[in-house]
Amino acid sequence: MSEKKENFSFEPGFVEDLDSLLVHGINNDVFSGVCAGVSRYENGLWHNINKNKGKNGPAGAKIDKYTLIDLASLTKPLATTLAIINLITEKRISLNDFLGDLLVSSNPAHKKIKISHLLNHCSGLPAHADYYKKLIYLPLNERKEALFDMVVSEKPLASAGEKEIYSDIGFILLAMVVEKFGEMALDRFIRKKVMEPIGYADKILFNPPGDDHDFLVTGRCLWQDKELAGEVHDDNTRAIGGVSGQAGLFAPVTAVMGLCAYLLDMVKGRKTHPFIDGNLLAEFWQRQDIVKGSSWALGFDTPSAGYSSAGDYLSEKSVGHLGFTGTSFWIDPTRELVMVLLTNRVLGGRKNNKIKDYRPLFHNTIFKSLGLN
Repeated sequence: MSEKKENFSFEPGFVEDLDSLLVHGINNDVFSGVCAGVSRYENGLWHNINKNKGKNGPAGAKIDKYTLIDLASLTKPLATTLAIINLITEKRISLNDFLGDLLVSSNPAHKKIKISHLLNHCSGLPAHADYYKKLIYLPLNERKEALFDMVVSEKPLASAGEKEIYSDIGFILLAMVVEKFGEMALDRFIRKKVMEPIGYADKILFNPPGDDHDFLVTGRCLWQDKELAGEVHDDNTRAIGGVSGQAGLFAPVTAVMGLCAYLLDMVKGRKTHPFIDGNLLAEFWQRQDIVKGSSWALGFDTPSAGYSSAGDYLSEKSVGHLGFTGTSFWIDPTRELVMVLLTNRVLGGRKNNKIKDYRPLFHNTIFKSLGLN
């Protein structure tokens, strides 16, 4: 599709605003590289625009819409959650199944933690643990089993359903459920049952081949002393070979835009997926009331009340997610709008939190420029 046709629904002023917004982020050291995209459904068509700014370091290659970016925790909704929906669609598991009945675990807490608790980040399990510090001293082929042993032994900080604790550990466990009941490794399952049927198998993937792609650099691995370009930034995921339920996906901005649009088409009944029920996906997009005041749906987040990374104008039915490397997507079913922001904000150090104020600015500017505020 030509650039002219692709962008015809976006006014020149909007294109200029989006361009200036990305330059603002680079000039203020929010990130050094960024790929952003907006998709809007009008008159039976998706209209798309993407802008890309920055370089991979002072002498690095220019970033473009083909650059693959570490999606970080966008892996949770766009891979692991969709895999869980597949297993429920095929009646292999259910939302009300208890973790202790699905996995071989002697942890008594798992008898009270449901799949829905894990997806809703209210399982009571801790947010994170630096498993890699022990894993890296083991042979690679022993690390995954060792990780399983460490994760299943984690004691919860609260009872299931009692409070919201955003948990990477919960999604590591969900991946283990996918592998057991999907009867294949997580990356193979995602490729075969989620991405391949809708044409994204070679666009959104784990461990993409380095010879075939350009990557946005996200930093250095402290324990391997090498640049991270095409290798996942998350230490626990990298330690076990790059595939996890909480991180590991890579994709260019155009593919993330396309997948988000496809998911909205499924919820709206315009498209189908052979292995994922669109009505069930719509249920997963509903904010749950398990924990009072929580913004979480099932595997997807919704805009928080008050100050939100999503800005001030997204509808209540919107869903999205953030990623640690400086990534995010938001889907607004009411406005038929998708917004994707992929950056390397961690390149300046993990404590660079300027993205916290930039994200709402990004989304608010888009809404105002489109006249949707």
